[in-house]
Amino acid sequence: MKEKKTNSLTAFEERMSLLMQMKDLNKADLARIAGVSPQAVNGWFNRGEIGKASAKKISSVTGVSVDWLLEGSPELHELNAHRGKRLADWFKDGFPEHEASFFADLVNGQVAFTDKTARRIEVDYSLPFNYLDSGNSLGAPSNLNDDDKELLYYFHKLTKKSKQELLENVKKQAIFYDDMFEELKKLREQ
Repeated sequence: MKEKKTNSLTAFEERMSLLMQMKDLNKADLARIAGVSPQAVNGWFNRGEIGKASAKKISSVTGVSVDWLLEGSPELHELNAHRGKRLADWFKDGFPEHEASFFADLVNGQVAFTDKTARRIEVDYSLPFNYLDSGNSLGAPSNLNDDDKELLYYFHKLTKKSKQELLENVKKQAIFYDDMFEELKKLREQ
């Protein structure tokens, strides 16, 4: 459904901008995920709507619902609030002095609590992995495909030691690809 412009941005543009900010994505990333051209993504923004097939692909990667992409709902705002509450709970005796103002802004919803920020805080302050997302349905993609399910099925059959070794190898490979992607991104920006 096409949305009318209310102010300078349509509700669709606001949702997509929030999604890109929260998931550290840009329009080129959306095009890659959806399997469409960058011009098609610009078309979404110009029309104020996205096709259902593209919404399904983006949903499966980002963990937001297709309904949210197509029609809107409070999902990402809820995730922001959830992360803020979990952060405040962890630091109930007070925020670290050098980040107190930033953490207060995160908790009060003054700045977006992005995935990248959540993971950095978890690492920097030795919070358990995904602590800030735990208990929220957006913490992990909700639509597992058949390959995901099969991988989890066999993973759960491994010994604890084998699981740890496999997980370490997967993490190393993911970090390697993330680093390569960042290098390519920097080269393209030059």
